[in-house]
Amino acid sequence: MPSSLKACHPIVGLLRGFGRWMVVVGLVACGLMGSVGCGGSDPDTPPGGDADTDTDADTDSDTDTDADSDTDADTDTDIDTDVDTDTDADTDADTDADTDADTDSDGDTDADTDTGSDIEEPDWLIHISEDKLWHIPLNTAKARDVCDLIPEPGVTLPTFQSLTFTRDDRLVASSSGDGSLWELKLPSCEMIKLGDYSVSDLRIPAICPDEGNDLYGISISNDKLYWINSQTAEVTEVGDLTMNFGNSGGTWVEAEQQIYGISNISGGTNLLDVDKSTGAATTIAVLTQKFSSVGMEHHPHNGIIYACTNPDGNNWQTAPLFSVDPDGTTTLVGETELPGNCDNLGAPWGEVIIE
Repeated sequence: MPSSLKACHPIVGLLRGFGRWMVVVGLVACGLMGSVGCGGSDPDTPPGGDADTDTDADTDSDTDTDADSDTDADTDTDIDTDVDTDTDADTDADTDADTDADTDSDGDTDADTDTGSDIEEPDWLIHISEDKLWHIPLNTAKARDVCDLIPEPGVTLPTFQSLTFTRDDRLVASSSGDGSLWELKLPSCEMIKLGDYSVSDLRIPAICPDEGNDLYGISISNDKLYWINSQTAEVTEVGDLTMNFGNSGGTWVEAEQQIYGISNISGGTNLLDVDKSTGAATTIAVLTQKFSSVGMEHHPHNGIIYACTNPDGNNWQTAPLFSVDPDGTTTLVGETELPGNCDNLGAPWGEVIIE
């Protein structure tokens, strides 16, 4: 029973003992109290509902003028009927409220689902060359110029041979020419020098993420694997690669928690497993496509290794992009249409904004 009806009931019961006239007064009093919650608070009750109740009361009043106690019983029946009617109205109101709440809840759920579906996994790679950042879509490989790299005032940018995202999606680049490590801020494309490698004369053309937020680097100047502090460029030797690396690329394979590399060794281009604890490299397969320069990235979202190289002037007019299978099979994705060579690739771990 609604609280407004509970408030009216004691008045009717109390006045009933004083005779028929007083019952009518009790009903009129209850009708007057409707505006403060007696029975007219339901927002779904159409205008005029209270007017009907007043009409019933007036009818009962007319009947009571000449009727006996049986008429009083009828009056009680009318009151009960009004109570039942109000109860039904309240039930309807509650049902409507619940339905609206469920509808709102479902609406919110659908909105969350739709929002999640709008966040697409990155289906692209990025590349640095010609002092520009390039976006390479995986479906066509056709590179798009994103922005010009912006150095700090008074700083001349070196050429970069390797590019990768740390696990927390900082984009870092290595210059093998002058042995330095840089961070590229997105989406502004500002270049911040993090430092020179703490071991002199290191040529590191291949960097990749480690298990945390730092890096591994393959040095071809002394054929060693290094751990690299991604904030300071400080390096720590891990161990010998145990073979003579030429032009190389490196990447981290998350599913295996392992470093993979591609390098020109003994006249062929090999796919390699590099032990992260000792540095020792093992040939997995010889690639079906020979590479000169090497850009390499294992895409963390689709699990495919991609690699790019220089155009050879015969088969390709611009630098080609390949997918690389663990058995060494290379499949052409397409020509990148880059203006020069391709020796670095990167792919983000999460959602990264580029313009």
